[in-house]
Amino acid sequence: MSGLAAKLCRLHLNGLQMRGLSTLLLVSLLLSWGSAAADHGSAPYLVSTDGSVEQLPLVMTSVDVAIAGVIADVRVTQVFENRGELPIEAVYVFPGSDRAAIQALQMRIGDRVIRAAIREKAVARAEYEEAQTQGKTASLLEQLDPSIFRMSIANVLPGDRIEVELRYTELLVPTRGVYEFFYPNTVGERFTQAGDKAIRTPTSTDSKVSDFAFNISARLVGALPLGEVGSPSHDVDVEQPSAHEALVTLDDDAQRDAGKRDYRLRFRYAGERIESGLMSFREGDGGYFLLLAEPPQQVDAAIVVPREFIFVIDVSGSMVGKPLEITKDLLGDLVSSLRPTDVFNLLLFSGGSDVFAENRSVAATPENVQRARDFIGASNAGGGTELVSALETAYRLPSSPGFSRSIIIVTDGAISAGGAAFSAIRSRLDQANTFAFGIGPSVESAVIRLLARAGAGEPFIVGELGEGKQVATRLRQYIDRPVLTDIKLEASGVDIFDLEPLQVPDLLAERPVVVVGRFRGSQPGTVSVSGTSGRSEYRQELTLDPGNADPSLHALRQMWGRERIQGLLDEQAGNGWWSGYQRSDAIDHSAEITKLALDYSLLTPYTSFVAIDERIRNDGESVRVEQPAVAKGVGHHVVQSLSLAASAAAPALVSSPASDRTLVAARSFVLRDGVWTDEAFGDQVVLRVRPDSQAWQQLLLLCPELAEYRLLGDSVLIAFGRYAVLLTPRGFSDYPADLLAQAVLPARG
Repeated sequence: MSGLAAKLCRLHLNGLQMRGLSTLLLVSLLLSWGSAAADHGSAPYLVSTDGSVEQLPLVMTSVDVAIAGVIADVRVTQVFENRGELPIEAVYVFPGSDRAAIQALQMRIGDRVIRAAIREKAVARAEYEEAQTQGKTASLLEQLDPSIFRMSIANVLPGDRIEVELRYTELLVPTRGVYEFFYPNTVGERFTQAGDKAIRTPTSTDSKVSDFAFNISARLVGALPLGEVGSPSHDVDVEQPSAHEALVTLDDDAQRDAGKRDYRLRFRYAGERIESGLMSFREGDGGYFLLLAEPPQQVDAAIVVPREFIFVIDVSGSMVGKPLEITKDLLGDLVSSLRPTDVFNLLLFSGGSDVFAENRSVAATPENVQRARDFIGASNAGGGTELVSALETAYRLPSSPGFSRSIIIVTDGAISAGGAAFSAIRSRLDQANTFAFGIGPSVESAVIRLLARAGAGEPFIVGELGEGKQVATRLRQYIDRPVLTDIKLEASGVDIFDLEPLQVPDLLAERPVVVVGRFRGSQPGTVSVSGTSGRSEYRQELTLDPGNADPSLHALRQMWGRERIQGLLDEQAGNGWWSGYQRSDAIDHSAEITKLALDYSLLTPYTSFVAIDERIRNDGESVRVEQPAVAKGVGHHVVQSLSLAASAAAPALVSSPASDRTLVAARSFVLRDGVWTDEAFGDQVVLRVRPDSQAWQQLLLLCPELAEYRLLGDSVLIAFGRYAVLLTPRGFSDYPADLLAQAVLPARG
């Protein structure tokens, strides 16, 4: 067994427990507020459809991420309080990852915990509405399109404190050798169905973004020694107790506006050669496994496989004008950048296909490159878009033995047969690596992403003429170095089946190979990975021992279910389920998807989670309120809840003249506009805390002398090293426990 295989098989998270997996859910809201809410001070409020304002502030969001190898386990916890005078139904629409396997939802009201059940979508909606009518508190989680979700909470009574926990897993697939965990906090305004305002995604660009305590932390346990670990989106602190582990937390100052931006955590492995490894989870007489083949961080030219490129270029009517101009410019650059040892071909398609070299790809000599440039330049756009037949033609072209073949599709994405194209590409991953390049100002990005998923690669999109060279460079880097081709998986002593993907693409220097599947058998067996690396043969045998399968890797079950469901959704994508139209010849996998989702407890377009508290708590009607998500690009330095500037009283604290002074427990306080302010206060990060809250009780346990300062009144500001605590009726009920301890304990010690 290789070093990576052994590490993967032993991976145990060192007490981290692959906990519940959460959904990128409500944290994504980052509740924004409107002008009607601004009069109510610094807490966020929900505005109902009749214009009235109800008080349901989000008081805390906590995101806990555990990454084991290439699997992320995420738990999102959010706490809300109804501080208004009416029962309400709260409705949130928010962004999420389109790769997440959302598998659990629970709701806590006081000391009661209600765990959600997975149901068919219509059944879940009916159960929720019946509970709402009966006066029961209930929550409903629905998927509106691949990356947009809706949470509804019915019968939230005045004074209710509701804690919602969502859990999910996600398979991390790297780009250019870098793994990224992405947590979306923002969304662009969109509609999931034309004209359907009920599932509209409202957004806000108001600079007064809602206040709430926000924290996100991640623990990495790598399958190999970790290389670089960091975040391009947030200032983070990274601790690495060992070569395989890292703990990533927000820097104190980063918490000031952490929820205003999408969160990205990136890392890479530090391997020096091709490594293969396998993780498994046992269930009955069999189970689930994940196989990973990782390229070396530094690729020796000797292991790079010779390359063949076939450019499949859309010249249909929708490409007239700027899209075709961009394409000609782009293809000219790509063809000119080929090496003399490369071979290539071009295929122009609309209603039919026109092939540059009919018999076989040609060498990238200066003469052939010029001929190809002339071939592209002479093309004119017109006619329909028949991508599937063009792909069939490309796959039938005689291949060059010993070469790694890559097909690059260049199109604006105006293709009616998206699902059929997906199937054509997915079923031939062992014949060619296929990449999607979206072109034009009106490019159908959903189709480009679908084609990229089919090819197990990254989508590339060029919207404007000036962007072509930059994106083309990124494409060249991505496809430049195939290091293992003709990959085959063979099992001995154990039966492997239901692989996702069924065919294995080439291993590239910028892209690993990840396969999830199922196995039968209770005795140890082997899975071998073989292929061609450079001019030599590669083979590695990995042990699959059901007796030693790691029980903490139960996420593999959901990962397999999620990958199988995504493939079925993509196959029927010609239906356009994200945009609401139906083709008469549409592929329909809805019944199979629904069954898989119910069996594996996964959220899909056909299933939802519903949680119902069986107590009847409301004998009247509720006011429906809808909450917008934060729009992309909202201010760069708007201060969040932990900063002093987020407090409505903040300007007075630093600018008002002193009107009175007093000494309490050796601290000198000055009264400024009704707030007793510690004279040691400077530019510390401020935690705003309500005097009657759980956060205040936790602070008293950590620092009992705070009770003396509390006697000054309801508005007191106490400085502690890098932090300050502002006791105010406009404060929050909750903060993460470790943040409270960090705020007061170091200063006391």
